[in-house]
Amino acid sequence: MGVSVLSVRDKRYNLGVPRLGKISWTPELIASLGKEPDKVIAQAMGISRTCVSDKRRSLGMRHTLGRRKIAWTSEFIARLGTEPDEAIAHDMGVSVVSVRGKRLSIGERLRKYTRVTWTDESIARLGKEPDTSIARSMGISGQAVGVKRHELGIPKYSGVGLTPREK
Repeated sequence: MGVSVLSVRDKRYNLGVPRLGKISWTPELIASLGKEPDKVIAQAMGISRTCVSDKRRSLGMRHTLGRRKIAWTSEFIARLGTEPDEAIAHDMGVSVVSVRGKRLSIGERLRKYTRVTWTDESIARLGKEPDTSIARSMGISGQAVGVKRHELGIPKYSGVGLTPREK
């Protein structure tokens, strides 16, 4: 119908239409809360993830699954504060929020970075490669590359017409 679940729930409530079937929380299902991701339990039961997380919270259980443990090597820790959080996050395959959180937890302040010098070679790459690829090689954020590309009126890289090797 193209409307949110909340809209449907509100409409059902306003019309006095009861929910289809009562959720039967067996001891086995309750035991799986907090041990299995809410999404997995919800799919198995054919209910929304919100129903599962609401039940878990009503029982005072915390949700710790779904988050993977990040392997903070000494190399990545040494980069904190010396490079943009975005570049580290990209290289680690984690969120920028995770990197920022780690940096702050060890008391590392975000240092100011030196101004980027755009060479003719780096400008020539704009629009011909993904912004993230250029950013990584220059040690700057993808956003900074996008801003420069936009300033110069260069369209974003699309990858169309290139061989797989060129991509």
